[in-house]
Amino acid sequence: MSRIVALSTLAAALVGLIYGWYSWAVGRSDASSSWRKTASGFGLAAMTAQLLLLIPIYTNLTNHFETFFDRWWFPTELALFVFALFLVAVGSHTGKWWLFASSAYFLAFCFLILLDS
Repeated sequence: MSRIVALSTLAAALVGLIYGWYSWAVGRSDASSSWRKTASGFGLAAMTAQLLLLIPIYTNLTNHFETFFDRWWFPTELALFVFALFLVAVGSHTGKWWLFASSAYFLAFCFLILLDS
């Protein structure tokens, strides 16, 4: 039951990230400044990198990368979270709270995986 809740929340976070990319692509024609759009794009890229770091650790594809994932996986995830949080906050984006929640859940899910292993 807890696994179903965790995976459904992860799916909701993924939907939030997809919504963020969609609204960023649609909102590129707004009149707001270009540096805010660029910052928001880099924040979304950092969130996508968070998700991409989550996939190998959750699916146990890390046999060949044990040294990286044992030592640098969670600090990298934490740095990406802080980077994404700052850039999404600075950027001009309509769904900031969705993105904050998604990024925080990616970090929390990674922390739970770290505790489980």
